[in-house]
Parts: sequence; structure tokens; C-alpha cells
Amino acid sequence: MKLKKTTTLLIALMALFAFALVSTTPVMATSKKKSKAEETVKKAKKKTKKTTSKAKKKVKKTAKKKTDTAKKRTKKKTAAVKKNAKKAGKKATSKARETTKALPKGKININKAGEDELMTLPGIGEVKAKAIMKARRRGKLKNLDDVMNIDGIGEETLKKIKPYLRF
Repeated sequence: MKLKKTTTLLIALMALFAFALVSTTPVMATSKKKSKAEETVKKAKKKTKKTTSKAKKKVKKTAKKKTDTAKKRTKKKTAAVKKNAKKAGKKATSKARETTKALPKGKININKAGEDELMTLPGIGEVKAKAIMKARRRGKLKNLDDVMNIDGIGEETLKKIKPYLRF
């Protein structure tokens, strides 16, 4: 009977030990799995943060490049507009001078007129008047073709001054 009790006790102990062994192993394994999963989640979060920050930096860099490019284009366009406005202003000023300067009374002898007198002709300023005088030094201007050969005087200028010329 003692043997029976001991055996029963031993069997009970073994069962208890086996149960304890079986129940603790999964708990340990589960806790290890949980810690590994938590580590993986942490790593994934870090990686996501890095990727997100890299993406933000890239977006900022691209936006800055586009902004800089747009600024450069704007500066170029502004400069071009200013340049064109300046040219238009000069043209308007020269046209205003032409319309306001006193036209010559009668015809002017192009071979004898001085610089000031030549400048009274429409379309003739200081530079063209000097060019006419320079051409006269090379030889007498005999007709309109000779006048057309002077630098700075083209068809438009010739049309303007033709009614006031004499040779």
C-alpha cells in the first residue's frame, strides 16, 4: 500500500511537473515572441520616421529648386520688360522730339547746311547730321541715291527729309 501511495504520489508529481513544464514553456515562448514583435515594430517605426524625414527633405529640396527657378525666370522677364520699356521710352522720346522740333522753312541745300541746320530736318539728329557732313567731305551729294548711301539714312528717313532737300 505504501508502494501504491508512493507510486500514485510519484505519478501525481510527474503529472504536475509535466503540466508545469508544458504551461511555462509556451508562456516563455510567447513572451519572447512578444518582445521580438515589439522590437520589430520599433524598428519599423524608426525606419518609417527616417523614410518620412528623407521624403520631407526631398520635397523641400525640390520645392526650393522650383521656387528658385521661378524666381530666376521672373527676374529675366522683369529685366526684359524693363529693357523693352526703356527702348519704347527712347523711341517715344525721339518721336516727340521730331514732332516738336521746328521744321525748316523752305528747302535746305544739303551740301552747304551746317550741323544745326541739318538737325532741323525730321529724323535727323546729331549723329546723322555728322554722317551727312562726313559724306560731303568725300564728295558733293548730287541726288537722293547719294543720300541713301549715308550710314543711318534709310528709306524711312529719306521719305521724311525729301521734301526739305535741295542739291
